[in-house]
Amino acid sequence: MSDERRDDEILGRALGRAIETIEVNETPFAQARIATMGERRGVVTSRLVGAMAFALVALVLGLSVNALRESRDVPAVASTAPSISRTAPAASASVAPSQPLWVYFARDGLPPIGANVDAVRTGAEREAGITTRLSTLMSLQPTRVPAGASNPLGSVSPAVNGSRQTGLGVHTSGDTAYVEFNLPTGWGVSGSTQSQALLQQIVYTVTEEPGIDSVLITERGKSNAVIDQVVVDKPLSREDVSGYSRVSPQLIGETWPLTCTTPCPSPSTAKLSNTFFVDKVPVSAGAMRFMILVESGQPSEFYVSPLKNDQTRSQLPGKSVLQIDIAGTDSKTGTELVNSSPLRAIRTAVRGARTVYELALDDLRPWRVAILPNPERIVIDLGGYPASVSDTIAVYSPGQGDPPLPRFSVTGLARTFEAAVLWRVRDGQNRIVAKGSTTASLGTSQQWGTFQFDVQLPAPPPGTGDLFLEVYWASPKDGSDQGLVRVHLKVG
Repeated sequence: MSDERRDDEILGRALGRAIETIEVNETPFAQARIATMGERRGVVTSRLVGAMAFALVALVLGLSVNALRESRDVPAVASTAPSISRTAPAASASVAPSQPLWVYFARDGLPPIGANVDAVRTGAEREAGITTRLSTLMSLQPTRVPAGASNPLGSVSPAVNGSRQTGLGVHTSGDTAYVEFNLPTGWGVSGSTQSQALLQQIVYTVTEEPGIDSVLITERGKSNAVIDQVVVDKPLSREDVSGYSRVSPQLIGETWPLTCTTPCPSPSTAKLSNTFFVDKVPVSAGAMRFMILVESGQPSEFYVSPLKNDQTRSQLPGKSVLQIDIAGTDSKTGTELVNSSPLRAIRTAVRGARTVYELALDDLRPWRVAILPNPERIVIDLGGYPASVSDTIAVYSPGQGDPPLPRFSVTGLARTFEAAVLWRVRDGQNRIVAKGSTTASLGTSQQWGTFQFDVQLPAPPPGTGDLFLEVYWASPKDGSDQGLVRVHLKVG
């Protein structure tokens, strides 16, 4: 008897024994799906069910016999499926992916500038976000610092234990963060300029965490912090350290007519479009201009008001919002991310015949509203060099630190009594070497007027030291200087 026939007999006997001993689990008729069929389909007895089960088992075993027989003629192929172990392998340590975090860098004579850096956040809590931002700046490579900015926190060396940062203690309560530094070797900065720059960088970076508006900085074992000669003994907000005078939360609102360059439609529905400039002409460094161009029609009024930004509800970045409400419609709506300090985003919404612009900002720095003709446009300027901006005078050029030239132009905005603007140039010994006056395009008003004048210095310029340009206006009561700004023109 061949091997093939012997195998068939063995398998046949096994098949018979399996069929004789198999137990059929029958579903009671009342629970069977077939019981739901109509009576015309007849009654299926339990014997039929058993026969069906018998045939099914026979079919399965028959297929197994054929498969076994055929397998003798098919060469074995190594399985490519991964082996399965009953013991689960040890979980590998997961590494959290890096994500862009917004932090701040210092600038000379200006508020900090923000930028995204890649960092691995250590948790979802506010404390984790603050710790990650500060630790990232303290270990940041110099090549990752934006051009024209510095990273004073890179000089701070807190106590460390191996690779784990232990020099920071952070906790939060309400809208205030409490940050303790353990600094056995000090802050790593000296002088008022560096100290102020470091303080600005810490405050702006810590308060970037949503829900945090101020920070109390302390040193280990002390109730305050002493950064060189700067004493920090209370919570500080961005407006406390920005370098600008505090901005009054006033509402600017005026009715202003525009003369249509073409016949105005009746009724007039203004068509608007917006654009912006940051750190570019026609504004100075550290300043931003938001401009609404009136393409047609005649808006009747506009309002500008500051708001505190609730980041969790508004879905806008930044700490403050400047809202502009104007009669007219802008064709471009939605949210535009800018992320160019101080402007973080612009949200435009048309509501009926009015448009509302929301400017999401780093901070609430001084702003100025002016109406410029040909073409008609509304401009809202924010910031600039703090030393070049007062509540009634803003000098855009020259900028702080520019070299004194024999002849140069001065431009800016003003809102002064009878639009009178005075100026003088002093040398390093406080002597007046040139002076004059000009008239702005608009006098005392909530809106600002423009001015421009040329300065001619004596030839050759007196001495070799620095010069100081002062722009102001005289009080009608006693002639005292009002709104004085001082631009430092540096030699070399």
